[in-house]
Amino acid sequence: MLNAQSYSKRIKKILKSPARAAAKVAVWLILFNNFVLFHSKKNHVPVLLANLCFNDSLILKINPELLKYHIAEPDTMPENMFVWSGEWDRDIIPTEEHEKFVMIRELFVENKDYWDTQFYSFATGQMLKGEPLQRGNILLDSEENIILYFEKYKKLFNDIKAGGFDSGLAPQIGVVIDRNGRLLYFRQGHHSLAIGKMMGIKKITVEIRAVHSIWLSDRIKGGSRLPLLESVRRGFKNLFD
Repeated sequence: MLNAQSYSKRIKKILKSPARAAAKVAVWLILFNNFVLFHSKKNHVPVLLANLCFNDSLILKINPELLKYHIAEPDTMPENMFVWSGEWDRDIIPTEEHEKFVMIRELFVENKDYWDTQFYSFATGQMLKGEPLQRGNILLDSEENIILYFEKYKKLFNDIKAGGFDSGLAPQIGVVIDRNGRLLYFRQGHHSLAIGKMMGIKKITVEIRAVHSIWLSDRIKGGSRLPLLESVRRGFKNLFD
């Protein structure tokens, strides 16, 4: 069985080298054969293998308004796998109801002070109960840390406002593809997504982290392997056609 970890560096070196086109095609075919094998036998594909197969095809520029929903229970999803089966794409929540989106809206649209936001009340309440929230690498176990958390995103907002969204200041926004080809927000960059929407930014950069097994199956039915590889890549590119 393929162990993507064991030869990923060697594969990347070959693909970046000035090798003959035929050799590179052979490598892609080996990779994608294993991709299809994983999918057909276990409905699971390691993220590393998907990254080797599709590389830059997983990066898209989209209108942030397309991301209307996020997964309700992201902590239950297998982040090391690229293909997910099941009903996860039916349990979703509007992005505008997410705590981080609400916080950004209150701060930068409604111009509220930190202490007047819903999140400040929630975070201080949890702190006083001895059950502080963990947000990224910040444990909100003190007034100082709660303010630090707010200041972090105030700075992000101001930096993006001054330097633009694609200046490298904003974290990469993660998305997944549901069974019908709809993009859902998933992990990393929720504040950036909220800021992008608030500012009316027309294009943001997102990274596809996973796909529903049904969506993928529709793209690898029948045919030879190389056209299938291109078919899946085109599937990513043409999500919004």
